[in-house]
Amino acid sequence: MKKSIGQETEQILTTKYRLTGSVQNVGFRYFLAQKAKQLSVCGWGKNENDGSLIVLFSGEREAVRKMLECAQNGPPSAVVSNFVELIVEDGDIPNENNFEQR
Repeated sequence: MKKSIGQETEQILTTKYRLTGSVQNVGFRYFLAQKAKQLSVCGWGKNENDGSLIVLFSGEREAVRKMLECAQNGPPSAVVSNFVELIVEDGDIPNENNFEQR
């Protein structure tokens, strides 16, 4: 099983992060889904039992970098206190060309 911190090909970048703070019940995943659609980025966002949010973005490098900026700031009602890069595993890569709210 291939694992790495951020998988990158010549044109596609895939990154995975854990966000903590006030990141659940504030419309964060919906906010990210709207931004992902605008930027043609696919991936997913998943609320965790510990109150954190795991996000994965995959797309053109510049679009993914813009998504990361959006995730670091979040919607107006969110407060991101920590933003940690995680290992991307093969099973994490989205099969669809959209952003899924898990």
